[in-house]
Amino acid sequence: MTSSDSAILEKLRELEQTEGKLPDFLKMYRELLSLQVKVKADTSIAECPSPETARGKLDQGLPMLQFHELDMDWKRYAGLFTQVAKVLRKYDVLSKDDAKAIEKASENEDSLAETVRSLYDNDHSTIPEGIGPGQFELAAMIALWPFLSRCAAELSPLVQQWSWTRNICPVCGGPPDFGYLEKGEGARWLLCSRCDTAWPYRRLKCPYCGNEDQDDLSYLASEDGLYRLYLCEQCHKYLKVVDLRKTETEVLLPLERLLTLDMDRQAHEMGYMPAQAQTQTSTD
Repeated sequence: MTSSDSAILEKLRELEQTEGKLPDFLKMYRELLSLQVKVKADTSIAECPSPETARGKLDQGLPMLQFHELDMDWKRYAGLFTQVAKVLRKYDVLSKDDAKAIEKASENEDSLAETVRSLYDNDHSTIPEGIGPGQFELAAMIALWPFLSRCAAELSPLVQQWSWTRNICPVCGGPPDFGYLEKGEGARWLLCSRCDTAWPYRRLKCPYCGNEDQDDLSYLASEDGLYRLYLCEQCHKYLKVVDLRKTETEVLLPLERLLTLDMDRQAHEMGYMPAQAQTQTSTD
């Protein structure tokens, strides 16, 4: 378990003691994270690309981790996939039929591997019948996180700051779904929705469509200035951001995704969409 993972679990424990109980969405997250970190702790779950191979990808302007290069333990993945589905079913995120469909899909590791590879490239055509694409993808990506995260921890230090200017993750190519303004000058960093890698990106540019027209870019700030909701009028997407200059306490970015769900509701009510869990194509 990394220090970040343990800090999140400890923070949830503190919140539970302070509030008396956790809301269901945080209890679900704690159960899922506990499953994830157990798998992540096994160093044999995946063989990551070598630093030489990874640097070669960066030199070409490509993410370092191409999915076909990730040598995963698919038996471990299938087991985690089934466990994730049970937790999601417990909290009514999946229907009974959805959970059964995932359990059945987990029985054929080769077929499951092909489906996950397709989802990684935003191809939903291989998802088995009997379950909605969104539900299957949600469970699949949650189960994939330990494998990606392990490689991200090895590969992300290879990225030199500001050498990567694309709107996709330099490690796995995933889109951002959260961000932060760093202390000091307040540079904006994006957080990958798939592997939690962070990388800097221009503040006056949409991280989804590359729009730089300042008339079509804006943000809303919380009353205390701690959070910002960046909005783009061209692609109608939004990005949640926490301003680290406004706090002296440790901010756990993966947990902040959930602690800011009211911002998601606000954005949805105004007609803005979240990032899609897909590989973006912009080179900016």
